[in-house]
Amino acid sequence: MLMEAREQTGSYPHTPDYVIPIAPGEHLKEKLDEMGMTTEQFSEASGLPVEAVELFFVGKLPVTPSLAEKMEAITRMPARLWMNFERGYHENLKRAAKKYGLYADD
Repeated sequence: MLMEAREQTGSYPHTPDYVIPIAPGEHLKEKLDEMGMTTEQFSEASGLPVEAVELFFVGKLPVTPSLAEKMEAITRMPARLWMNFERGYHENLKRAAKKYGLYADD
């Protein structure tokens, strides 16, 4: 049913009323697990301290252009994708804050 609606309209018939911001670090953790790479191995390969990697995993440190390039070299996922994850994360944080009245409209 949903697939039929999507095929006809190009989108799903409703928009969820919830937002789940996903930190880029969660995507990285998933990719590292898929690659069989530990936090320590990523730390060494990226030149980042383990503490910084762990903060990145939980969204406490941002993706910067230089970090995106390092992640591309290690994961083979394009730097622009990592930057898009970062942008989307902040957009969803803002959307969630607005929903709960924590953010004034621009």
